[in-house]
Amino acid sequence: MDSAYMSGIAALAGSAIGGLASFATTWLTQHSQERARRSAKEITRREHLYESSSTKLRNYIPMPEPISSTIHQSLPVFRRLSGICGSALLPRSS
Repeated sequence: MDSAYMSGIAALAGSAIGGLASFATTWLTQHSQERARRSAKEITRREHLYESSSTKLRNYIPMPEPISSTIHQSLPVFRRLSGICGSALLPRSS
């Protein structure tokens, strides 16, 4: 084979390999950025959920009453919150 053909083939092969490497790098970068964005969004969603749950809990529990009656009256609230917090810990299906 002529050396001119060999250098041409080598140049084309190098360009193809460089293009594939560039594509793979771009895809991996975008994939990791999207995963970080989704994770941050999920953390923010959970923070808002916990904040609203604690605010609602403070509104439902009367403080001046004796502890035993307060706990008895608050059981439905605790059941509801455990369901809310439990669902917040489960991953959301997209």
